[in-house]
Amino acid sequence: MALEFMEFYNGLTGTIFVVISIVVAVKLISKFFEHKKRGLLFAGLTWLIICETYWPVAISFIMVVLTNETLTDVQYFFIGAFLIPLGLLSWLVVFTDLVYKSKQKVILSLVVITGIIWEIFYLYFLFTSPSLIVVRTSLVDGEYISFALYYFLIVLGTFLITGIIFASKSLGAEEPAIRLKGKLLIGAFIAFAIGIALDGLTPLNLITITIYRILVILAAFFFYSGFFLPSWLEKLMLKK
Repeated sequence: MALEFMEFYNGLTGTIFVVISIVVAVKLISKFFEHKKRGLLFAGLTWLIICETYWPVAISFIMVVLTNETLTDVQYFFIGAFLIPLGLLSWLVVFTDLVYKSKQKVILSLVVITGIIWEIFYLYFLFTSPSLIVVRTSLVDGEYISFALYYFLIVLGTFLITGIIFASKSLGAEEPAIRLKGKLLIGAFIAFAIGIALDGLTPLNLITITIYRILVILAAFFFYSGFFLPSWLEKLMLKK
């Protein structure tokens, strides 16, 4: 079982992004234990889970390289999607802690209910008629179709819109560092949405894979910096 060049490049860049995302998530979660702010905990969980569609890319790539085997179709798409509703829920905890706090329980309840409904249908079709909702395109990649794709687009759109609303609250702050965090978060949401949407909806080649992976890697860095701004970046961006 040998990887073609594009499969290797796709798997390698996907793995790099997953590793970076794990580092970002772990650092944000570790900051929660240091500063006792639950927003950092849920932000870390959000980033880890919202990148879940890349997990099977990385796992498949590593498996083929090390063992000459890959994930089955069911394993691939189970790993790549099962936690997505939880990722949306985690993000909306962060969002509603700042915005629409009075409606937090209602919003989170709706997300839980719709997430459970989606999980039931997704798992049913995945284990009975997977070809109706997913398509394996290579040893390290696959596509979501039908209602699975629509749900992902809804989640991505929600993440983008609420993310921009969340970040925009910082743009009117008096402190330059807080305004910078808001700008970085807006950049993170936009870059991630564009990168992951185009990755899943357009044909992949050497150029497009490179562009899309750069976008999501930048998004990971911006996301972390928007919650915990590194001192070196603050000095670089805010120096007079």
